[in-house]
Amino acid sequence: LGLAGRTAWWIGYSVSTLILGLLLLLFAPALDVAIVDALRRRTGAAVGFGVAAFILIPIAAALLLLTIVGIPLGLFVLLGLALLYTVGYVVGAHALGRLLVKPPTSRFLAFLAGLGIVRLLGLIPFVGGLVWLLAAIFGLGLLAVAARRRPPVAAPVTRPSPAPAIPPGP
Repeated sequence: LGLAGRTAWWIGYSVSTLILGLLLLLFAPALDVAIVDALRRRTGAAVGFGVAAFILIPIAAALLLLTIVGIPLGLFVLLGLALLYTVGYVVGAHALGRLLVKPPTSRFLAFLAGLGIVRLLGLIPFVGGLVWLLAAIFGLGLLAVAARRRPPVAAPVTRPSPAPAIPPGP
């Protein structure tokens, strides 16, 4: 029953993360560019923000539970952690795929490559948990950095000045 349960969980989580990742890339196509940008320019910040988010969000939720007014929000945040960490895991898998499959190759192919690697590593006891933790932390950090990313500033649109009037000839 133990091996069958672990196998069923692995298959279920693999399918769930596949669907979640495909939906993210389908409905947020700019996410790929933002992840690549954050991965290239702000890797250290992504790790730092990821560790902070992974640790501080549950602490903040627990502190909310200490107040009468904050109990509902604290419960909702604690319940939402599984989804939040899974989104981070999916983004971390996509980032790993982007390290291997360079643009302009399809963002979907990059995601599938990264997800395949982390899910195969997920079959190994202890290593799978460690890979999940690192991917979730790094993915959360990439999302935080990408959310703070400023879009490129377009050059101001200028209108051409009117042609000088030519005085009438003699």
